[in-house]
Amino acid sequence: MNRREALRTLAAGSVAGALVGGIAIMATPSAADAAADPCLAFVTGWEEAGEHCGKLLDEDIDGYWESYVRPFEEIATYGTIPAATSAEGAATALRKALAFGDMEQQDANLVRAALAYLEGRA
Repeated sequence: MNRREALRTLAAGSVAGALVGGIAIMATPSAADAAADPCLAFVTGWEEAGEHCGKLLDEDIDGYWESYVRPFEEIATYGTIPAATSAEGAATALRKALAFGDMEQQDANLVRAALAYLEGRA
């Protein structure tokens, strides 16, 4: 599934439309919300690791990225991102997928995690 197909699929559902419409105004989830939804916890942890990496000095980035960011990217590319179990988890996964430019496999895995919630499979 490519990005265009995923977005077309999401736009077809009213719940998906509401999620896509709310993506830009998503706030950082609370710890309780993140703990209740494994997809939300995964994507939030990934974003926090990436944001922290962006604040480091150049000489500190490689070690931090290798230890904290790369594991998320490896799972997102070659593993299975946990399925979203809430609208917030689905929206967070979609927001992360839309933020990528050319990471097609990661995008597809993020969209699958969101669709699990939207299709009632989670």
